[in-house]
Amino acid sequence: MKPLLLFTLGACAPDGDSLGDALDLVVAANERVGSVVELGVTTEEPTTLEVLWGVGERRDHSLVVANAATSHQLHLYGLPYGVGAGVSVTATAADGTTSAGAATLETGHLPSNFPGFSTGGAVTAWSDGYALLNTAGSANYAFILDGEGRVVWAWEVELGPQEQLMRALLGNDGETMYLLVAGRSAEAAPKSRVLQVPLHGGSETSLSWPWLDHDIVDLDEGTLGGIVRVQQGELWGDAVVERNAAGEFRTAYSTWDDPQLGDPVANSPENTWTHMESLDWDADAGLFTFQTYLTDQFVRVRRSDGEPVLHLYGEGSDYTPAEGETPLHVAHQFEVLSPTRFLHFENGGTERSASRAVEFEIDDATHTYREVWSHTSDPPLYVYIKGDVRRFADGTTQVIWATAGRIEDVNAAGEVDWWLQLDLGAVFTYVQHIEQLGAN
Repeated sequence: MKPLLLFTLGACAPDGDSLGDALDLVVAANERVGSVVELGVTTEEPTTLEVLWGVGERRDHSLVVANAATSHQLHLYGLPYGVGAGVSVTATAADGTTSAGAATLETGHLPSNFPGFSTGGAVTAWSDGYALLNTAGSANYAFILDGEGRVVWAWEVELGPQEQLMRALLGNDGETMYLLVAGRSAEAAPKSRVLQVPLHGGSETSLSWPWLDHDIVDLDEGTLGGIVRVQQGELWGDAVVERNAAGEFRTAYSTWDDPQLGDPVANSPENTWTHMESLDWDADAGLFTFQTYLTDQFVRVRRSDGEPVLHLYGEGSDYTPAEGETPLHVAHQFEVLSPTRFLHFENGGTERSASRAVEFEIDDATHTYREVWSHTSDPPLYVYIKGDVRRFADGTTQVIWATAGRIEDVNAAGEVDWWLQLDLGAVFTYVQHIEQLGAN
């Protein structure tokens, strides 16, 4: 941990009264996550706080603490690694008198084995937010970028043989990071787990979840949803399974109970029938949505009773391609843009070796679907596994070219506003966009 800086500053108020004799600030870079600032504020009377912080002289991050106390212990997020930073605090007592103080520090440096990368252009669509990603390959990290493309949080994950870091997910509380570690062999898969990590650093908690694979979502009150591989005989299918805070499991949906997914025996190369690759949770609609490889199906399911409300693409689809349309083929992550529009990362295959981002619209009147937008990188990239897409309010689409180690922000005119390229040896999986870090 970097040396603590202790500041005792005189308090002042517009009418000349003072708030006690002093305001004490203690600031330090977190020992485990060097970009996180630990802030302690002590006053002689109970106070609320307004905290401002940023790089150098900037104070572009803020936090209001409405609970009055004489001692506050806070974590401040959003600073890049290896920079000089400043923190300003204003404390207010019940009678309105105030005390102000300031402190400076240097944030810690990124670990030496963190994957290198280069960037170009400028972020516009999510410049006020953050992007959570994770890498696989030579180094396995969950990390967060700010709207200037700088790393502001990073956590290395130690993996065993035949294990992969599939997904990093910041929980609904804004304070808990979930890291999905999935086994990719008959020996490792029963040991699949979710690592629960405090955003401010600290110790990992391992949540056992046998046969968990690919993706998880945060539901409510400590309950997670995840994709679990399920075997019947020699064939493998999938289920959407919930794990509550007590470690109890509930199957919300199983592909084995869904007749619209086709004949398992006729569609099972290498004993795999369905192979879910992505999972989404729509809290407002109460729907799980997932994509399956091999059957090329996109399915929406009610959480309450496990009943499907939509099958799209592939065998058993509720909608057929409009005349001249090319069906979706081998897709990973997606985004539900509306009840009738869906954005996908399409890996492609032998007949379409260039991967792309593609948007489809369904027509309830004709029960058809058609392509309404697509983007292929220049030069074309083939991403054989993983991949993700996100659409922003200004029409920009972010494309995660996973195994190519590349991110592109493509504006509504089809131009790349910003890009990031990982150095050789590391690849991406998926992305989560976040408006703010921390609970406040």
